[in-house]
Amino acid sequence: MRSNPKPNLVFLATRVPFPAVTGHYLRTLNILKGLAEHFDVCFFGFHDKAGTPAAFAEAEGAMRAICETVHIEHVGAERSGVRLIWDLLSSALTLRPFIASKYHSASMHRAIQATLRSRDVVLVHADSLPSGQYLAGLAQPKLLTNHNVEHARLSSYASIQRSWLKKLAFWVQAALTKRYERRLLLTAGNCVVVSEADREALARLAPAARFFLVKNGTDTSRPPLSAPPSESRTAVWVGGMNDLYNREAVNFFASAVLPRIRTQVPQFRWRVVGRDPPKPLVDLAADPDSGVELAGFVEDLRREYADAAVVVVPLTSGGGTKLKVLEAMAMGRAVVTTPIGAEGIAVRDGVEMEIADSAEEFSRKTVRLLLDPRRAAQMATAARTLAEQSYDWRAVNRDMHDAARHVIEAATRQGQSARCAG
Repeated sequence: MRSNPKPNLVFLATRVPFPAVTGHYLRTLNILKGLAEHFDVCFFGFHDKAGTPAAFAEAEGAMRAICETVHIEHVGAERSGVRLIWDLLSSALTLRPFIASKYHSASMHRAIQATLRSRDVVLVHADSLPSGQYLAGLAQPKLLTNHNVEHARLSSYASIQRSWLKKLAFWVQAALTKRYERRLLLTAGNCVVVSEADREALARLAPAARFFLVKNGTDTSRPPLSAPPSESRTAVWVGGMNDLYNREAVNFFASAVLPRIRTQVPQFRWRVVGRDPPKPLVDLAADPDSGVELAGFVEDLRREYADAAVVVVPLTSGGGTKLKVLEAMAMGRAVVTTPIGAEGIAVRDGVEMEIADSAEEFSRKTVRLLLDPRRAAQMATAARTLAEQSYDWRAVNRDMHDAARHVIEAATRQGQSARCAG
């Protein structure tokens, strides 16, 4: 038995963040590792829908290497059509957003409660909006991480829909999610945000809540990549396309930006790295003269970035700080993105990256970097410097530990005051 055991912390996640195939997973995994340096972490989460039994065992093993205890379940709606229909009906009848119903599990709730009864838990941290539902009614200090302003992301996506039926569906979910967010912010009382813009938006929603800024981060422990070949005319996209916002982004680039670039740079290649490319992109890539190459999921992203003259992040909807942008900055690559892609990152247009708000401007700025390697190198250097100074995971984890410590100490002081008053 350890002579000086660490205090217990319960960590509630929507998904097991392994392998770290999305920005959300990457942040969750790094925050989890940071917290495990100071706490014995009891982990609760749901497994990826596409995971095989072997992948489930591998993910569980990865979590056990970090955490004191691990409880993982499958998402019912992803394994049963009946459960999916039930969750949709439950959402409609209770006026809760679908994501709340989808991640509701009586067995998960029981497992969390059993841990809270058997251990002296100093903090319960919900790492996402859907997992925040398990904070209700808990006596322990609570902390909720908001990876973005979810209702604003849904509203953003609704605004670009062409189908009125889809537009209405997303507007309804946005309205339900906004009410749900407000309730969870007040339930937790203490909330982590990833940017000042998110803090302002959520503070308007729940003024009584207390907010801690813990930015998204990236790994700058490895040196930046060497400059790409001067003759490179390759741009890379990195991101799983099962995500609504990523899928919309690649479709936008393929239809509105790519043709403009190829009229000026006929040898342009676009490497698309990530799972689940949408069908229009798959069909386009089937044409060997399209300039589009689908790489699928890649273990070593540095190899993909190495040959790329430019990283493109053409997001047209969504919110929050994009880890794919920070990762490209850490790699030492010039980035072209949109105002949405640059949101929450302290960059200057034309200095640390190029920011474009139209297809024409996006293509023009991409072509300029492709044809001017010196400018691309200067921008990449400035971006890497900013990543090192402000967005390294080590600094991010210090901020996260400080937030957790403040919540625990405030609860302790409150408890002592209550006992003295009694």
